[in-house]
Amino acid sequence: MSIPAPLRLLLPALLLLTALAAPPAAAEPVLPPTDLSYAIEVTLLPETRALDGHEVITWTHTGERPIAEVPLHVYLNAFAHDDTTWMHGGPLRAVRYDDLVDLYGDIWGWSEPTTVQQLSADGPRPLKTTWIQPDDGNPLDHTLLLVTLDPPLLPGQTLTLDVRWTARLPIPIARTGGVDDFFLVAQWFPKLAAFEPRGLHGRADEGFSRQQFHGPTEFYADFADYDVRITAPPDWMIAATGARTDEDAAASGAVRYRQRAVHDFAFMASTTMSDHTLTHTPAGQSTPVEIRTIVPRGTEGQIPRWERAITSVLDTMSTRVGPWPYATLTVVAPPWRAARTGGMEYPTFITGLPGDVLWDSFPVADFEFPELVVIHEFIHQYFYGLLASNEREEAFLDEGFTTFWEGEATEALRGDASIGTVLGRDIDALAFRSLGLRRWAHTIDEPIARRPTWLYFPGTSGMQVYARTAATLQTASGLFGRDRLDAVFALYFQRFAFHHPTLSDFLAVAHELDDALGDLLDEAFYARAIPDYEVVSASTSPWRPPHGRVPGPHGPIDLGDAPDLADLDAIRPHVDEADGLLEVEITDPGYATPTDRADGRITRHRVRPDAPPPPQTDPDAPVIESRVRLRGPGWRHLPVQVTFTFADGARWTDTWDGRATWRDLRFIRHSPLTRVDLDPDHLLAVDVFPENNAGTVSPDRVFAADTSLWLSAVVQWLALGVTQWL
Repeated sequence: MSIPAPLRLLLPALLLLTALAAPPAAAEPVLPPTDLSYAIEVTLLPETRALDGHEVITWTHTGERPIAEVPLHVYLNAFAHDDTTWMHGGPLRAVRYDDLVDLYGDIWGWSEPTTVQQLSADGPRPLKTTWIQPDDGNPLDHTLLLVTLDPPLLPGQTLTLDVRWTARLPIPIARTGGVDDFFLVAQWFPKLAAFEPRGLHGRADEGFSRQQFHGPTEFYADFADYDVRITAPPDWMIAATGARTDEDAAASGAVRYRQRAVHDFAFMASTTMSDHTLTHTPAGQSTPVEIRTIVPRGTEGQIPRWERAITSVLDTMSTRVGPWPYATLTVVAPPWRAARTGGMEYPTFITGLPGDVLWDSFPVADFEFPELVVIHEFIHQYFYGLLASNEREEAFLDEGFTTFWEGEATEALRGDASIGTVLGRDIDALAFRSLGLRRWAHTIDEPIARRPTWLYFPGTSGMQVYARTAATLQTASGLFGRDRLDAVFALYFQRFAFHHPTLSDFLAVAHELDDALGDLLDEAFYARAIPDYEVVSASTSPWRPPHGRVPGPHGPIDLGDAPDLADLDAIRPHVDEADGLLEVEITDPGYATPTDRADGRITRHRVRPDAPPPPQTDPDAPVIESRVRLRGPGWRHLPVQVTFTFADGARWTDTWDGRATWRDLRFIRHSPLTRVDLDPDHLLAVDVFPENNAGTVSPDRVFAADTSLWLSAVVQWLALGVTQWL
């Protein structure tokens, strides 16, 4: 039955709250109703990597206009050859696929629907199908199939499609595939595209999201109820999205999995894996979660590491963002030969780094990067899985938000930002995350918020989607406090779980709770460039009194060409600090935008230092002029603290709004300036060049010599093959 739009918006939040308050005896979490279901039967033939599938798709049209065509995603065809749309932005542009061909022979995977029928009371009707390429016109791309209905579907009616297909999995190039005795089966069945009502994602009219499969993006679909029967050789272990049930399946030799209200389904099949099941009730909830961890044989000793990470992140997300509404979670550590299926997320089913005794060995035994990956993939369950934004349009709402929360959950697990040590050096997860962003920062010249995700400037997509978005959120947390940002995420989740929210929805929630926080996020997501505060120069020199005739407190003073230092007190009252105040001259050039402006000006202020100067005991001590030039981003909502430290111990902290692009400061006092620090508490994570945030009279070489930069680069190189698919 059709559910009115206002009720559809509120119902998931109400049901999630009901689940959170449910008594311990509740059989399963409460999930919202859906308009879509899949009944699938598939047979896996490992020897040939073949799939033989049959599915019945049932969908109730909740829109307002008749529908004559429906698009089906056929994702496996992205791996059919090296000139598909996905391959244009996929990993084979960085991997020599000829080497893979030499190793495996035919590495490619594909899917071919053999019959598509529309079921009705009058019997099945074969339907016309056409491959379409609305994004790029690539005639060699067959990842989107348009099905012409007969008859068209009217509002309120239910469509039943009967689809049969044959397919073959690729070798594990990325995300999905099989080799030898391990198969990670994802993107494997023809799948109905998401139906969007008018207004969603700015649509002028309702309709299906017709988009091909692109390398820099992932998946976007409507929530559905899945009932899947998987047939594999009898000695193969099966794990999948949802919960296993033996009803009606044992007699046929199939394994049956069911799950309500998810938007995708994946499974694993293998003969060389071991598993362990743990039941954990997330903090603040009453419904337990059955966690199944699957690792290669011989690495069972690592299972407690994965379980510790998963239970911790479950607790973090359920208490700070929202309740986990599913009864099961499967975690798979693939073998190395299938490493490119690792670091992926599917509803209630995630893959981590390859399971190997390597992680228990020198020099990485104390390095918790495997835990970091498992944490990251689980957090996807919230932003990819439950909120389910459109990955092709705004992937940062999943990947960037997940990367930010990865840092929060890792800190909750370990107590700090470190993810362990390598060769005795702590690896700071936040610094590790910013390395790539630092490299590409000066190349980025477009806002995070521009769409679609797959058309960022070449090479910058990952930086925009992951690192820049996460740094933006970390900056908001630093400036406004963790609790305030947590409140934004909690309300965003409560209001939009199961509803495919957009950036506009997130920003509206931020403004609802705190306009200033919303203003910062607005600017950060729509700014073209990454902000960079910089201490351009900091210098000191002896103060030189003016020559000639100058005004004095009791009349003009003729100082001549060589003024007598004894006369200086008459013309330098600003050097007198008997009241404990410092005098500073500030040159602010002003700014102008289409909506507001501030004219430049030079002002002098008596300011109270954080650490007061000691009493001046030597009246003949030389007077020092200290000058500072700062450069700022010209943002409207990114203020920065600046600390000025002097040789006599005096210290003053100022707040600069950064709206102008530069600022000069001048001090005249008996003690020279020794150091200037922009953002001394490191609140502005989005400023990824901290080495230019400090200036000293004598250059500070510590940052450049810090070997942690080299070590982090080595770790980044080591993890490169997996992290590109996190």
